Amino acid sequence: MATEDVVYLLNGQGMETGIALDPLLDAVSFCADTMGIAPTSRVYKALRAPEC
Repeated sequence: MATEDVVYLLNGQGMETGIALDPLLDAVSFCADTMGIAPTSRVYKALRAPEC
Protein backbone atom coordinates (compact mmCIF):
# COMPACT_ATOMS: atom_id res chain seq x y z
CA MET A 1 0.00 0.00 0.00
CA ALA A 2 1.35 3.40 -0.93
CA THR A 3 2.25 5.88 1.80
CA GLU A 4 -0.04 8.52 0.33
CA ASP A 5 -2.97 6.10 0.46
CA VAL A 6 -2.31 5.42 4.15
CA VAL A 7 -1.95 9.13 4.97
CA TYR A 8 -5.20 9.91 3.13
CA LEU A 9 -7.01 7.10 4.98
CA LEU A 10 -5.76 8.19 8.39
CA ASN A 11 -6.57 11.85 7.69
CA GLY A 12 -10.06 10.78 6.66
CA GLN A 13 -10.44 9.00 9.99
CA GLY A 14 -9.52 12.20 11.81
CA MET A 15 -6.07 10.99 12.84
CA GLU A 16 -3.15 13.42 12.78
CA THR A 17 -0.18 11.97 10.93
CA GLY A 18 2.02 15.04 10.80
CA ILE A 19 2.40 14.40 7.06
CA ALA A 20 1.01 16.93 4.60
CA LEU A 21 -0.59 15.19 1.64
CA ASP A 22 0.20 17.77 -1.06
CA PRO A 23 3.98 17.79 -0.52
CA LEU A 24 3.88 14.00 -0.31
CA LEU A 25 2.16 13.85 -3.69
CA ASP A 26 4.80 16.26 -5.03
CA ALA A 27 7.47 13.80 -3.89
CA VAL A 28 5.62 10.93 -5.57
CA SER A 29 5.47 12.94 -8.78
CA PHE A 30 9.18 13.77 -8.59
CA CYS A 31 10.13 10.13 -8.02
CA ALA A 32 7.86 8.97 -10.82
CA ASP A 33 9.35 11.48 -13.26
CA THR A 34 12.91 10.69 -12.20
CA MET A 35 12.54 6.91 -12.35
CA GLY A 36 10.12 6.81 -15.26
CA ILE A 37 7.60 4.73 -13.34
CA ALA A 38 3.91 5.64 -13.22
CA PRO A 39 2.49 5.98 -9.68
CA THR A 40 -0.05 3.31 -8.83
CA SER A 41 -1.62 4.69 -5.66
CA ARG A 42 -5.33 5.37 -5.69
CA VAL A 43 -4.92 8.78 -4.07
CA TYR A 44 -2.35 9.92 -6.62
CA LYS A 45 -4.52 8.73 -9.49
CA ALA A 46 -7.57 10.49 -8.06
CA LEU A 47 -5.92 13.78 -7.18
CA ARG A 48 -3.03 14.20 -9.59
CA ALA A 49 -3.37 11.99 -12.64
CA PRO A 50 -4.08 13.93 -15.83
CA GLU A 51 -7.62 13.60 -17.10
CA CYS A 52 -8.13 11.38 -20.09
